[in-house]
Parts: sequence; structure tokens; C-alpha cells
Amino acid sequence: MSNPLVSRLPITFTAFALSLACATEKSGGPGPNTGQDQLQPDSQTLPPTLEPAPTTGATALAPDPTPAEVATPKPPPASAPPTDEQIAGFAEAVISAQIEQAKLARLKTKNEKVKKLAASMLARFGQAQQRQAKLRLKPAESELATQMGVDASDAKRRLDNASGPDFDRIYVAVQVDAHRKLLDILDRELLPNAKNAELKALLLDARPKVAEQLLSLEAAQASLGP
Repeated sequence: MSNPLVSRLPITFTAFALSLACATEKSGGPGPNTGQDQLQPDSQTLPPTLEPAPTTGATALAPDPTPAEVATPKPPPASAPPTDEQIAGFAEAVISAQIEQAKLARLKTKNEKVKKLAASMLARFGQAQQRQAKLRLKPAESELATQMGVDASDAKRRLDNASGPDFDRIYVAVQVDAHRKLLDILDRELLPNAKNAELKALLLDARPKVAEQLLSLEAAQASLGP
């Protein structure tokens, strides 16, 4: 007598195989690998992209300075205006230098025109010296007076070493330069800052005389030639 379980095995296996084939046919079966079904890298497994570290104040490059930021040299501080005593000291230095140079010219020159100029200098600056002596001001030192002394010493040295026509040209050139400087200082420093009434009157009286003398000196310089 045959075993019923054994007799049913082929039928059962055959039915399982048919059902598996039908399931595969319905799903389309495993198709060819087109590349899209290939394993793609998991974005979560990739290392993160390195971003540049933020620059700190110590390493960041500073922008080029603008013209306004570029340091500019500061101008030297302006000197204080001269006092009445310093103005008197400057005037005294000018008068003494002019009288000394005029006396030297009168002794050394042979030119009649230069002799007349020297005599005119002695007369005008002699009068100014007398008026200044009456001022109740004690002369004081200043940068203006110091520079005037330097210029006067240099002029005296040049005149001492010259003679003849060379002396005449040097003397007149020295006087032209001195009178131009004196006019500038009168207008820029002395007249605007003088407070003493007598001192200011002396300066106001001297200003047109210095300008007139300068014209005479420039005419003489042109006649003497270079």
C-alpha cells in the first residue's frame, strides 16, 4: 500500500514551482543592470565638504589706507607775535647795522653816487636812533633780531673784504636786500603787533621812508651793473 504523503509530494512541489514562476512573471523579473540600479554612494556616509575657516582680525589683510588716512606732516607751530620790547630790540639792531655799514661805505667808496647813498643812510637812521632812545621800552631779544644780526655780520664780512667797484656793488646789493626784508617785516610782524603808541608812531613814520630809500637803492644798483 502506497504512502499518501509521498504520493502527494510531486504535486505539491509542482504547484510551488508554478506559483513562483507566476509571481516572477507578474513582477517583470530581474532586468538588466542599466546603471541607474547601481549602488549610489550614500550622501550621509561621505565626508563633509571643508569650508574655509573664517579669517580673524590678526590674519585678515587690512585694506589700503585712503589718502585721508595717510599721515601728513604737521606744520611747525606758529611763533608767538613779537612784544613791544622785542620790536624795539629788532629796530635797535637794524639801526645799528645800517649806521655801521654806512660809515664804512663813506670811508671806502670812491663813487660819488654811493657816497650820497651812504650819507642819506646815516642821516635817516641817525634820526631814527634818536627817536628810539626816547622810547620807554627796554629792548628784548627775539628770533627776528637774531636773524638780523646774522645777516648784518655776513654783510660786514663781505664789505671788509671788498674794495673799489666791487665794494660799491656789494654795498648797494646788501642795502637793497636789507630794505626789502625790512619792509616785509614791518608789514607782517611789527606794525600789526606794536601796542605802544610811541613805538607804533615811529614804525608808521619809518615805513614810507624805507620804501623811498629802497627805490633810490634799486636805481643805483641798476646804474652800477652786475
